[in-house]
Amino acid sequence: MMGRADILLRFLQLAGMDRPKDLDIYTENLDASPGAPPLAVQVSDRILAEKPELIPVYRQAWEELYQSNPYAQPASEERNVEAAIAFTSFITEWIGLEKVMSELFGKARLGDLGAPSPALSRSAITRMAQNNDITPTERGAIHRLRNIRNEMVHGRKQLDEKVLTVAAEEAHELRLSIEQRLSSAQRNEATDVPSFGT
Repeated sequence: MMGRADILLRFLQLAGMDRPKDLDIYTENLDASPGAPPLAVQVSDRILAEKPELIPVYRQAWEELYQSNPYAQPASEERNVEAAIAFTSFITEWIGLEKVMSELFGKARLGDLGAPSPALSRSAITRMAQNNDITPTERGAIHRLRNIRNEMVHGRKQLDEKVLTVAAEEAHELRLSIEQRLSSAQRNEATDVPSFGT
């Protein structure tokens, strides 16, 4: 599924990245398998992971197009500010979670999943759960957060800022938990290295 290509295009225009050569590195090996995030989400998330300073630009594109969405309800200026803060907080935490999951995905030695697959794709999450690299609770949280991220991009209604704030907190806690586990595993690997001489 393509997702909200209109939001992606506006984001690329505002960021000055709307030429094909600007996108080449962000469009390699996109996951088009069933259950994968929409292609527009994958591209925007890759850009934001590398250039988090563009999150406000992405938010601007998102807000512009939701304001023109006939399904969206008009909001007060105060609510728009709260929604912008919640949006930025969630996207920031989501990108952080994607980074740590990519690191975990790389360490898990998952074998061949077919075409290269993002660490937060359903196939990667399922395999990590099967290998006990993530707990069933973490798996459920990741699916829930990914659904919120997908709804943000191609849903017909703007998500409530309270939902985004809670989701940002959940993504933050999940990221910290996985980072601690990765850090512990790296320390264990370092202590297992044999000493060659004194």
